[in-house]
Amino acid sequence: MLRVDAAAWDRPEAHELANLLGLTPGRQEYSIRLMVMGDPPQQEIVFVETRSLLGMLAFLSNGVEVPTSDLSSGKVKTTTAATGGPFDWDAVLGSLFKVTSKPLLPAGSAVSIRYRSNWFSIDDSDLETKATFMLVSQLFSLQAGKSETVTPLLTLPVGR
Repeated sequence: MLRVDAAAWDRPEAHELANLLGLTPGRQEYSIRLMVMGDPPQQEIVFVETRSLLGMLAFLSNGVEVPTSDLSSGKVKTTTAATGGPFDWDAVLGSLFKVTSKPLLPAGSAVSIRYRSNWFSIDDSDLETKATFMLVSQLFSLQAGKSETVTPLLTLPVGR
């Protein structure tokens, strides 16, 4: 449920938000529901669309510092901005997730892994990145938990 204080409707920002979300302005309460394909827009419901775990990982991967050697050799594709230069992912990610890459194992890293000839790591003092990494790890564990598997049914002809 999204609750809006009645006094907030005196501000133009509240009307702008209602317009952006396709809501009828002036209400104190709006339902929040998960978007399902084909749902028609409704003026008293805020529809949200969530990312999959794979989508989250793809988004967060933009916070990984790519070694210049991999960029110059064409092993990694660079996202370009409208100006034609490289896109600034820090402007989108902020301090949410930052993985550095260095040729030598950095001291004081919380998590490190060697790939090709570089060490990719999360600094132990980077609390936001560690929290994000922990949340993604927990979500992965929940999704990868035990599941009921359906085994194939094999039918053999008998007595023919």
